[in-house]
Amino acid sequence: MFLNFKIIEKHISLIYMLFGAGALFLVNFILYGLVSDSLYIFNNMLILVVSISFSLGLLGFEQVLIRVSYVDVKLLAFPKALRKYLIIFLLFGSLFISIILSLTFFGWDNFIYIFFLSLLSSLNMLFYNLLRLGSCFRSSQLVSVFWKVSLTYILLYEFYFGGFTEEGLKLFYIISLLISFVLSFSLFKKSKITVTYLNKKVDFKKLTFAFFISTVVLTLFTNVDKLLLPKFFDEKEVAAYFYLVNIFLSTSLIFANYIGFKSLVDFKKYFNYESFKINFVLLFKISLLLSFFIFLLVNLFIYFYPHGYYNINLSGQSNIIFLLLIMAVIRVLYSYVSSALGAVGDFVNILKANAWSLLALFTTIVLFFDITLFNFISIVLFIWLIRLSLYFSAVKGSI
Repeated sequence: MFLNFKIIEKHISLIYMLFGAGALFLVNFILYGLVSDSLYIFNNMLILVVSISFSLGLLGFEQVLIRVSYVDVKLLAFPKALRKYLIIFLLFGSLFISIILSLTFFGWDNFIYIFFLSLLSSLNMLFYNLLRLGSCFRSSQLVSVFWKVSLTYILLYEFYFGGFTEEGLKLFYIISLLISFVLSFSLFKKSKITVTYLNKKVDFKKLTFAFFISTVVLTLFTNVDKLLLPKFFDEKEVAAYFYLVNIFLSTSLIFANYIGFKSLVDFKKYFNYESFKINFVLLFKISLLLSFFIFLLVNLFIYFYPHGYYNINLSGQSNIIFLLLIMAVIRVLYSYVSSALGAVGDFVNILKANAWSLLALFTTIVLFFDITLFNFISIVLFIWLIRLSLYFSAVKGSI
């Protein structure tokens, strides 16, 4: 009994991540087929705003804070020169995201709304990273998932007792992130983490630029399918794709995020290339088994519950499902390798890996783009494989 409690305590962060992802999965699973395709897509695009803001909200500056920080249990020390840049990056990051998403999907009518949604998401992400650096892993994961849980409760309540519109959705996301921000601030205060500043000169401009490029490229890679699909496919196909991603890719991404979350802190303390390679192979085997397990579980559900109220319709989707399961394996491995590069990578190797990744992304899309869903996903899978290879080489080159 004591051993089981110790195991749960050790992996409580993963449990929080599963709980948060499960909440969003529940919303997407229930709403698909029960609301219009346009409303279903709009909900997923709002999730995308939050996701992009968590990744890009500080334009990669949070990675600089992680790299140059001095950590001693509950003491976080940063170079004093970085303090004045934090607010600048926070505001410009939200502005940058708002402009891009207003141009590509939401339109200028939603610009102010997207800005505040992005700003709230970025603030939550900042506290998430500060708590993580202070080794408050449970609190940091609670910050990252709480908005999902509160949003799920609000959405399901409204759907069953009143229904909702796009305007209602927008309001619910703001409320959920506001609640999460209050929680994150409270957890940080209660954590007894002390933030101090050192009169230490750090040439962080090159590093900031490298991580900015890295974060932009990662955001493009992670969301290129969601950003481009609505431009080239009809609502029915796009809604179906979001639904399949939610079923077959989301679970593996939880595992990937957990691996990245834990590995970054471990690599910052100590890194050994031989152990890194051994764990890479081990993760490959585990992620393959996880993809197979997800596929088996979904098919068992269909077999025993073929005509339920929330029926999963996978007819004619086997090729796309196969690609998503392979992509899940690559994303798990990438998360592990990316953490290693974030912890030990030097400026030149980080920049080279991302420059080549960006070139591969645009070249592949321009030369081989074909307006079929299968070919489009194949391209996305191929460029993820290229990025994984480039990052692995960059880790080796940084040692």
